[in-house]
Amino acid sequence: MTEVTTTIAPVTRRVLTTAEKIEQLTQRIAKDQATLAALQSEAAAAAALADVGAGYTVTFTLGRAETKRELSGTVMARGLINDKDSVKVLVGEGIDANVYSVAVSTLSAAVAPGAVAEVAEPVAEEAAPEVAPEAGSEVDDLLNGVNL
Repeated sequence: MTEVTTTIAPVTRRVLTTAEKIEQLTQRIAKDQATLAALQSEAAAAAALADVGAGYTVTFTLGRAETKRELSGTVMARGLINDKDSVKVLVGEGIDANVYSVAVSTLSAAVAPGAVAEVAEPVAEEAAPEVAPEAGSEVDDLLNGVNL
């Protein structure tokens, strides 16, 4: 029998300084926080769409590229269409109304019946408080004798 001997070189590891360890952990935490925020956003969106049913007002995107447009309408019913959780949405009124089958996962917004959609309203500028000049001030001296 022949003997085979191998020599393994010792593995030397570079020891990280405390500052380097802190930097690595900070980077990993930032990456994990970004992942967590994305997952929480997905979960919140899924939870919001979980209750969508008849009477809800929904917004969805229809078309591709140049014909892409966003539509809003009222959910008529919810069920499985081609094994996908979908809703039938009525868009428009009267003779011009159209009914679309839309996968629930593609809805971009949903408002419960009777709820008010959050719409960004312009913020009114607050009037500056009226400040009376102090007696004996320069303004008082300038306005002395002027009828306003």
